Amino acid sequence: MLARESYFERELTLASGRASNYYVDCKRTLYLPRGAYLAGELVFELVMSAAPVFAGIRTQSWDVALTDQGPVFLEVNFGGDLNLAQLANGKGVLDEGYIEHLRECGYRI
Repeated sequence: MLARESYFERELTLASGRASNYYVDCKRTLYLPRGAYLAGELVFELVMSAAPVFAGIRTQSWDVALTDQGPVFLEVNFGGDLNLAQLANGKGVLDEGYIEHLRECGYRI
């Protein structure tokens, strides 16, 4: 997908001033629904592999920047902000799975 949507062969001058006969514009792939989904899956795997480092934080919210050199962790937050998920979906997040998670974290519900 990346090769098909984002790879171009043409002469151009890079931001560094050097000449190149090809260019890869990853944004063109990331703006496609499937490309965004696949990038999200990769970031999710990365975050899940880092989460055990902060095992004491049971509900983690990560800020990750996608850079030209790859994803960069900016911070991990305790709890996170559930407002965004609720506003985006138009409904609350207190389903059976989240209730069970809260119980495991010591909340009485």
